[in-house]
Amino acid sequence: MDQALLVDLAQLRAVPDLVKEVQRLLTALQVPKLEEAPLPKCRPGIRGLQAVLTLPRWEDVVRTAAVHGLDLRDLNEYELAFMEGRKLTTVRSWRRNRTGPRYRNEAGIQYPVHAYHEWRARGAQSSTAQKVTRGGRGR
Repeated sequence: MDQALLVDLAQLRAVPDLVKEVQRLLTALQVPKLEEAPLPKCRPGIRGLQAVLTLPRWEDVVRTAAVHGLDLRDLNEYELAFMEGRKLTTVRSWRRNRTGPRYRNEAGIQYPVHAYHEWRARGAQSSTAQKVTRGGRGR
């Protein structure tokens, strides 16, 4: 056998050992999982609420949230930013430009969960050719 092929075979045999070593190091370092990391200014269970809000019908959202004990109270702007995977400045820009979900400004900015769900549904596309933004306006 050629020398380069022997080196390649030796490296392939070392891969499982390398994977085991990486796993051992991660365990030793006790790297926290993503779902365990605390989210600033977000309610407990926000990830569960995020998952439930992907359901297409509001009735299903309410039913599933009740079964799992999820909080359907209004979202604050930090929670909305988390739910959309955006920065807080983007959420504020949506509000300023009136392209985001409906909100209330009683004791601070609050986004009704139902309004957020409707806003997401308006922005849903069935084709990439539609070019519709979440606010319902074309580009």
